[in-house]
Amino acid sequence: MRKALVANARRYTGPDATRALLAEGLSVYCHDASFASAGARDEFAREFSGCIPLAAIEPEGAVAEAVGDSSLDVLICNHFQKPEGIPLSETTAEGFRDSLEALLIEPYRFVHAALPALQAGTSPRIVLVTSAAGQRPMPKMTMYAAARAGADAMVTSLARELGRRGVSVFGIAPVYFTSDDTYPRKAFESNERFRASVEKSVPLGRLSNENEMAKLIKYLCTDESEFVTGQIIGFSGGWL
Repeated sequence: MRKALVANARRYTGPDATRALLAEGLSVYCHDASFASAGARDEFAREFSGCIPLAAIEPEGAVAEAVGDSSLDVLICNHFQKPEGIPLSETTAEGFRDSLEALLIEPYRFVHAALPALQAGTSPRIVLVTSAAGQRPMPKMTMYAAARAGADAMVTSLARELGRRGVSVFGIAPVYFTSDDTYPRKAFESNERFRASVEKSVPLGRLSNENEMAKLIKYLCTDESEFVTGQIIGFSGGWL
């Protein structure tokens, strides 16, 4: 059975990735900072029947707990930090370091720790979930956009480095992605001003629908995408 590891499984695209990979019959190991609590692990395992929540919090420990002496076939680096519009004059080097740690360094740590197991896997895939902000930076988003752009560059470089070793690498760059962390469905349905803003900004005129992210992750992590690598795929309704 193919094996997958989903980082930060409770947030951002984590639930979609977990559902998609379970539906494809993979053995899915899930990491999340909240899983330091046994209760949180049990709750997640009930909601996503068949997944294996990990107690380890640090990337290297999570990879070791999931992989052991075996191989790994799919790594989902699902990293999220709520973006805030801050003028550069009001930012700090410490805040920038925090963004880099959350959005660039931690994905690197997961990939670095998992690479030997991935190279021993079957049709191995690495997916970094970044943000459309890395390719379309907006004012007052310097730190966030720079960190996301760095992750996008990592995707492109890794794909070229690892392609001859049989490892495919992809990026997903969401915006207007429906989740409690980003754009809640209830807000779109109940807030006329918010809905009008989305309809104006997004060429498709809406937020993402349920299961659309899961379908993309399924495509990237199966043989359907076997001749694709190094792409940063905008998941944005045409905004990117």
